[in-house]
Amino acid sequence: MVDCVETYRASAEGRDLHDIELTYANRLPTVLEANAAAAAATSTEHRLVKLAQIIKRFLRELPEPVIPTDFYESTVSLAGQTDPSKSNLLSSVSS
Repeated sequence: MVDCVETYRASAEGRDLHDIELTYANRLPTVLEANAAAAAATSTEHRLVKLAQIIKRFLRELPEPVIPTDFYESTVSLAGQTDPSKSNLLSSVSS
């Protein structure tokens, strides 16, 4: 089983990530390319680390944050909420 937190925290080779980004900057990989890349990778975990690193880089480079600045604090607060009676908080954050 893959540890998602460790996969997200792990680092991939910067050169590998750069090569992948350049190759697929404007297109998706073909089936043959995807199969070849899967065969070349050393393990599923290694491929997942690369994917996680590419997603993190993509999110960092967005011109606007995924969670708007105005909603950040309330979103973080909501994420930590475990009380089911406060489920109405979601509607107050999204409106």
